[in-house]
Amino acid sequence: MSVLSITFHVESNVQMLWSNFMETEFYHWIDSLSDVEKYIFSEVDSLYIDEGKNYNLLMIFHNLENRNTFLSNTIENLRKSIYQKFSQEEVLIFITELNSKRKRF
Repeated sequence: MSVLSITFHVESNVQMLWSNFMETEFYHWIDSLSDVEKYIFSEVDSLYIDEGKNYNLLMIFHNLENRNTFLSNTIENLRKSIYQKFSQEEVLIFITELNSKRKRF
């Protein structure tokens, strides 16, 4: 099992456009990912962010190889799609590779 976290920081001025993008394109894109075993897409509540909203896509892959394939191929398509609709200042994308040190399920 291998985990990847992608956080999207969406500025307040494009929040309505982002909501529309999520409903019309983003959810379909997530559901079509064949390498992803499981995922959770969440709106992040934070007391420290006043200038927009954060959303997080937590993905679980069967193995590290699948995650690396996703990172080397698929993530660029996602970035391009988002940056065609929003500028890099309106939606910031943070990718975090989570490498397990200890786990219990």
